[in-house]
Amino acid sequence: MPDRPPDRLKFISLEFEKTSEGRQAKVVLEVQQDLKYVGTAECSQAAGGDLKCAALAAVDAIHRSASETEWILELVGARAVKAFDATVVIVSLWARLGGGKRRLVGSYLAEDGGAKGAAIAVLNATNRLLGVSTFSG
Repeated sequence: MPDRPPDRLKFISLEFEKTSEGRQAKVVLEVQQDLKYVGTAECSQAAGGDLKCAALAAVDAIHRSASETEWILELVGARAVKAFDATVVIVSLWARLGGGKRRLVGSYLAEDGGAKGAAIAVLNATNRLLGVSTFSG
């Protein structure tokens, strides 16, 4: 069984800050009360960049929460799509553990289609993985 945080990760906040090279996203996740993990990602000002930047910051925070594990997350992409008169943010990731590799997909119904939805969609994908007792590649 892979090492993992004791509880599901919970989204706390997302902040953006201007930098000399574009923007930096900062995502704060919480496992237990008073046990928080902060992830960051540097991104350009390109269109759609906020979704990807927030998702990358969430991946970084997850890596920090599971620093003792040997699994690695890699963001494939993040996209907001209109469906049924609503905006859904969808993310795709690869999760690797040892020789195994698994594709993860997460989504979040986002009222504004914003970057916060991308960070939460990453959690929705990975919390499922963290909740299973075995990793099958």
